[in-house]
Amino acid sequence: MFEYRERYHDQRRITFSHAKNRYEIEIPEDYVKGKKKPQELEMVSTRQGFQRFYRCDIKKLVDDLEIAEDRLKDAMAPFLTSIFMKFHDKKTTWL
Repeated sequence: MFEYRERYHDQRRITFSHAKNRYEIEIPEDYVKGKKKPQELEMVSTRQGFQRFYRCDIKKLVDDLEIAEDRLKDAMAPFLTSIFMKFHDKKTTWL
């Protein structure tokens, strides 16, 4: 992102979007109209006056991250269930 801030000389209006799609770069529309858009960016969405992009190399990494996070959630469920069961087994101690 910092390279785009330097390229367009705008420190405040070029931001990361962390809402629905993570690691998007949000750039004012007038900076990327027509053929001004850098080749390494893929447009994902827009909002009034701005366009949101993924860098092509980041998109694959974000997909891999989301898969890893889903696996972590799946792995944590049995672990947490067993901890709560052990805690419940000793409920008289806790009371």
